[in-house]
Amino acid sequence: MNNPICIPNERLIHLFYRQLTIEKTDRLIKHFSNKYSLADILGQLKAENGEVYEYDKNEIDKFATITAHEEIANAITLAGFYFLDTNPVICFEMKRGFNKKDVESIDELLDILETDTEIDFSIKDDRKEFHFQFKSYPEKYKNWNPKRVIEYLDKSILPQSEYNNDINSNLIIVISIKPEEQSNFRESQDFDKIYKYLKHQNIHLQEINFIYNRNMEHMVWYQVHPEKGHYKIPWQNLPYQRVKFNSSYLDP
Repeated sequence: MNNPICIPNERLIHLFYRQLTIEKTDRLIKHFSNKYSLADILGQLKAENGEVYEYDKNEIDKFATITAHEEIANAITLAGFYFLDTNPVICFEMKRGFNKKDVESIDELLDILETDTEIDFSIKDDRKEFHFQFKSYPEKYKNWNPKRVIEYLDKSILPQSEYNNDINSNLIIVISIKPEEQSNFRESQDFDKIYKYLKHQNIHLQEINFIYNRNMEHMVWYQVHPEKGHYKIPWQNLPYQRVKFNSSYLDP
């Protein structure tokens, strides 16, 4: 990174989800105040059921389609997988002309964030540092099968003209997928086939991984290069779920 700004993970969680929580609460009260009490609104969110919850879920999906929002949320999630016992810093590249040491809000960070970069973000502590490129799997997941995934990797990740070159020997590729219920997804068998294919390729990248929500029960990280393995975080332990009803995140 040529011009990074680095923010402690817990600080970034506070800034990001504080803004998300404030905006969400204001939006839901405005939209449903003539129909539900505040207690009813919060009750539906907590139960993850009902009209308010469905509306909020759709709004969050729209929020996540903004590249910079997705980048920040993904960085926070991956910090939980790669740094289990420490509070690392998360670094983003700033646009040219900016030179900041700290930011006071997510809007301020979004103003200076450069999104078109080879490295989306880095995460580090005193002992180790990782560089990430985060990709969204481009096909509808109902068409998932290992052959199609391998075709995608061969076209978009493995060519030297894309990411697989000596310059990116310390780059970690993370691919977000969205399993649908009743799909052809066979977690262990599918990733085993992908791993066996990649074993025979000349890969310079540090890692290739997939990440996905497993039935709203776990966030799963699955590695297919250089080794095969996986790790999962219970859904309720994800940063957004932890702070969803935590009033301290509404404090300045």
